[in-house]
Amino acid sequence: MQSWTRRHFLLAAGAAAVATACGRRPDSQAVAPTPTGPAQRVVALEWVYAEDLLALGMQPVGVADIQDYRSYVNVSPELGPEVVDVGTRQEPNLETIARLKPDLILGVAFRHRAIASTLEAIAPTQIFDPYAANGPDPLTEMQQTLGAIAAAVGKQAEGEAVVQRLQTALTQGSATLREAGAMERPFLLAQVLSATPPFRLFNDRALATQTLIALGLTNAWQGAVDPYGYNSLGLEELTTANQNANFLYIAAADANFEQIQRNPLWQKLDFVAQERTYSLGEDTWFFGGPLSTERLIQRTVAALGAAA
Repeated sequence: MQSWTRRHFLLAAGAAAVATACGRRPDSQAVAPTPTGPAQRVVALEWVYAEDLLALGMQPVGVADIQDYRSYVNVSPELGPEVVDVGTRQEPNLETIARLKPDLILGVAFRHRAIASTLEAIAPTQIFDPYAANGPDPLTEMQQTLGAIAAAVGKQAEGEAVVQRLQTALTQGSATLREAGAMERPFLLAQVLSATPPFRLFNDRALATQTLIALGLTNAWQGAVDPYGYNSLGLEELTTANQNANFLYIAAADANFEQIQRNPLWQKLDFVAQERTYSLGEDTWFFGGPLSTERLIQRTVAALGAAA
């Protein structure tokens, strides 16, 4: 089980703070210096960075796609009613962002690197790249990013506490699963969508999968390497997955999963016939930060611990 330590967090936060102050790109891929002094008015263009701020005890002034955030992420603490929606994650509203007079904007490379210079004209901007080909593993990247944001907003102590709480959740969750005898069977981790193909199976590059591996579980899906950590499959392709595994999943509200469950091909899958499918709830977000990761730990332990 991977151990996150206070020392590692401080090193990540310190390196990010020094690099951004010098105008260089740190490991977190920040592309602009942080403002002088801790940032107080922060706009988050990706949900995970809004979640990071909330975990640090800070409300952002603006967040993209607030309605969907509350549907898919829905962690505690919640976004306050005063937080302004700044458009979609893919195409944020630049005028709305400028009106908020932020002193820091947080974005993600695959959506916002192309508009980084425009964002920087509004406020200092940090662009993170959790999917960099040569980047760290997802759990380490999440810790580094949290450290960089904590340094930028002057909440390093709060960031250390978040990391330690996650480590405790992993340690306690692992002990519970081991005591319940739930470690022996591998898992498949899936997201069920309304799209075609309807299944995403997560490989070892995914943050959510890395979290379950850190609990001591084994991923049964070893699909093609993908920068986003998942492979898209149809129902027939799902039959090629390890049928001995526990099938853990989240299903979008509009996924029409009930229709899939009525399909004879689905019903013949061993993990379906043997009642080894476990819903983790549609508001367990696999692409989140520390709060979503803690929720994933809790719900996985509850599902597998009770079933063992």
